[in-house]
Amino acid sequence: MDGLQAVSPITEDNARLIGKVGIGALALFVANATLLLLYLVYDLTLFQLVIVFWLECFWIGFFSALKIIAASLLGDPYDNRYVDVSPGAGLVISLLTIGFVSAEFLGLFAIVGIAIAFAAEAVTDTSMDNMVFDSIGLMFGSAALFFVGHGVSFIANFIVMREYKTAKVGALLALPFRRCLALLGAIIIAFAITLLVPDFSSTTGFAILLLSLKVFWDFRLHMSERRALK
Repeated sequence: MDGLQAVSPITEDNARLIGKVGIGALALFVANATLLLLYLVYDLTLFQLVIVFWLECFWIGFFSALKIIAASLLGDPYDNRYVDVSPGAGLVISLLTIGFVSAEFLGLFAIVGIAIAFAAEAVTDTSMDNMVFDSIGLMFGSAALFFVGHGVSFIANFIVMREYKTAKVGALLALPFRRCLALLGAIIIAFAITLLVPDFSSTTGFAILLLSLKVFWDFRLHMSERRALK
């Protein structure tokens, strides 16, 4: 019995990590599976799917800002061996930091949006305005899936499971950029395959492949985030 206990990987910390990974992974899977269903039922185009990915970057940045604010009020994201920061001072620092980083984040967000518009017009000879406004309700409804998914992860993991207690501002600032770079990778792959293999890019199999790749990288980054905040 002692030998089994010595090699058992299920420690209290590991059990807590498994629980946090499971909640976020379930929300992530449901959001992406529902997006695939909407893609099939309503015949979304590849570029409309890409815009949903792009809008998800905004939700990632939004909830990352909420995490920094929550950590300032409930935890000690700035404290270290040299400095003891009060919650009030931490909140002021966080708001200033969010304002500074938001300029860079929103700039990157805008640049990617412009790149999507140019790529869409170059590949399809169709104005991005037409592709967006023809299905604006459906696209924003699809993007709302990820607002809910990231919201569930924020409440369940960061608040209920108290990730704010160990979160540090450096890790919290890096998270939105890492998650969004993964989404940008999926967008770049989508455009590359559209240009190189146009027949395949219009198939359902390609949409499933693209969403599977996105889920894989999302899950890897989700696990990395949970370990960083455990």
